[in-house]
Amino acid sequence: MLGHRLNPEITVIREYDNRLLPICVYGSEINQVWTHLIENAIEAMAGRGDLTVRTSQAEGYILVEIIDNGPG
Repeated sequence: MLGHRLNPEITVIREYDNRLLPICVYGSEINQVWTHLIENAIEAMAGRGDLTVRTSQAEGYILVEIIDNGPG
């Protein structure tokens, strides 16, 4: 999806909780959310660093974290 924005100096770390159950969402809308968050993270890192995408369950909810190690 965002492969064209990633370069060899960005490491993508995927930490997916494989115990999560499927949920009903509007695919195109949620895809747009992830795309914007990841694009912002890439921009914040100025083209280099670690980008972590993590999923987990917290108190009956699904938690999705997109973490960069850019400044700010």
